[in-house]
Amino acid sequence: MSVTKRAYKLAQRCPRLAWYSERHRSPLDETIRWRIDVGNRIGEYARRRYPTGVLLPWRDGLEATKEAIADTSNSVLFEPSFQVGSLVTRADVLERVPGGWRLIEFKSGASVKPDYEQEAFFQAYVMGLCGIPIEDVCIGFVNTAYRWPGDVDYDHNELLQVESVWARKDKVMPKVDAGIRIAEAALASEEAPAKHLARKCFRPDDCEFLEKCHPEGTSGTIFHIPDLNWRAADKLVESGIVFSADLTDQSELNESTIRTLAAIRTGKPDYDPGLQVALDQVKFPALFLDFETVGSAFPLFAGTRPYEDIQFQWSGHMVDYAAQPESEWRHFEFLPEGAEDPREDFCQTILPLLREAATVVHYSPYEERQLGALNRAEIPGSQECLDLLKAKQWDLMVAIKDNVFHPDFKGKTSIKVTLPTLVEGFSYDGLNIKDGQAAQIGYLRMIDSQTPPEIAAQTREDLLAYCKLDTEAMVRIYQALCLAILPS
Repeated sequence: MSVTKRAYKLAQRCPRLAWYSERHRSPLDETIRWRIDVGNRIGEYARRRYPTGVLLPWRDGLEATKEAIADTSNSVLFEPSFQVGSLVTRADVLERVPGGWRLIEFKSGASVKPDYEQEAFFQAYVMGLCGIPIEDVCIGFVNTAYRWPGDVDYDHNELLQVESVWARKDKVMPKVDAGIRIAEAALASEEAPAKHLARKCFRPDDCEFLEKCHPEGTSGTIFHIPDLNWRAADKLVESGIVFSADLTDQSELNESTIRTLAAIRTGKPDYDPGLQVALDQVKFPALFLDFETVGSAFPLFAGTRPYEDIQFQWSGHMVDYAAQPESEWRHFEFLPEGAEDPREDFCQTILPLLREAATVVHYSPYEERQLGALNRAEIPGSQECLDLLKAKQWDLMVAIKDNVFHPDFKGKTSIKVTLPTLVEGFSYDGLNIKDGQAAQIGYLRMIDSQTPPEIAAQTREDLLAYCKLDTEAMVRIYQALCLAILPS
């Protein structure tokens, strides 16, 4: 089985993950497809930087690459292919330089990252085995300082920048060599490599094969304790402690960790008396507020930069008293109809609600950060919006983190977790758009002139439904917490 750049990268996280991924390929979801599309567009602009470059075919690419390299009139090659033994790779750009070649790997990220270095040096390693003298390795990435003037195509020389990482060769290459050996051994095995439940199964996100690989690890592990330091967790694993039930020595644990452990063991939530104090801080009418933003590698509006947050949607539920029934809630929302810059209307439409509310309830500091970004962009109305929010804000997530120790949170307090845990029968499962990443993609699809009108219209309805549930969820969670602490 071939060791590609993808398989090599997965094996660095976990050999078993690489093994499963090659044998149980999951269908590409919309987020992955969108990232692939962005990567392809980045590749198109990257190739414009080298007008004499020759684009090589994917089919029969090995022979075409050999011929192109042998032809000394070719100074730049796009998508050259290489294979030696089980190792296969394809480069973005290969540029002829004195003594050999410069390898340039273009990425859609906004800086040079360790993962990018690993991938680029993996390619250089394979090429070296093929007898290609590599004299330099570079990473191309999106230049967030580029400000698009609008009404013209993106300047490929400004949109992308290139940085050499060749100075790190002696440090990275030994890791690549060891990593390739791990990947080769994992993929060649008829049976999955040995499994070890560890941090890699849960961070940065739960592994997609967690339930298949470690059904015993989907709950009750030390990694489901939200405030346990990761280094401390690693030390516990090294000492043989993986499950919270085995964590008997609590002498070095803080109070919140101890209470979380107790909740996990008893299966019963623990509500701190401080929750009542926190809930009493909410004054009415209260505006439960949520924003959606998008950051695109390709600037969307004149004067904006790559990955600059564009605030395009908000939802708000105005509640007049704590136990107000759903039939009396007032819902407000904003989502532009067209593809114009939405930020000024975003501020102007939300301003009356911020003025009316006695408290503005949000989930995490995200809303304050976004109003701050609008203010720095000098969007009309943003300064008053920011001042009102700062004077009235109350963070529901902080109240939960500080005062609610629930066994079913499994170490997380995102609203996608707390809603179905605290409010029976409610979740995001029935929505077409279920998270912020999907909302960003949906907005970009909605404003794309190439999107059929009926799909754009449906996407708009999906965006409205998603953002509305975010603020409805906050109201329901708040009311559920109020009920939870009532005397029995």
